Amino acid sequence: MFAAIVVHELGHSLVAARFGYKTRDILLLPIGGIASLERMPEDPKQELAVAVVGPLINVAIAGLIFLGILATGGSTRLSEATSAGGAIATQLMWINLGLALFNLLPAFPMDGGRALRALLAMRIGRRRATDVAATLGRVFAAVLFVYGLYANPLLCVIAFVVWMGATQERAVVQLKSALQGVPVSARCFAASIP
Repeated sequence: MFAAIVVHELGHSLVAARFGYKTRDILLLPIGGIASLERMPEDPKQELAVAVVGPLINVAIAGLIFLGILATGGSTRLSEATSAGGAIATQLMWINLGLALFNLLPAFPMDGGRALRALLAMRIGRRRATDVAATLGRVFAAVLFVYGLYANPLLCVIAFVVWMGATQERAVVQLKSALQGVPVSARCFAASIP
């Protein structure tokens, strides 16, 4: 499973590198991974490509595993994947599909939220698109947190990470927008005022 997450994050990094953006590091967590780019692409088409490649890789991995299961005569039934003695390949196939679907939820800062922002930015501009995507991300995080209180405390941790990510990204884009057109000398002067 971690190998699939690593490949997912490498996909983001390689597509970003294709557009000239470097990756500082890839952080693996028990709840997933994060590819930290030096900066996100400003071009919505590039951001869309970087965002969707990770889930597409998970779908491709699931497809390859599916073909392997079919070739060996195994079962791909979901009941087989959730049974205690279920085939590892079947479980990995469903895990990869689950990762792809979860990452495609339009909750910023997840891949689906970034894709949503990119699509919206093509029509309403990056700042407004970020506001919409971040708001959806925070709503998703709040719902996930409440659900996690009853279902699984790990979901509360995921909700917290999503909430903080959406809040931070919104703040960064608002700051960039506010500083746009302000000379560097004025920014340095404002930063030096006690």
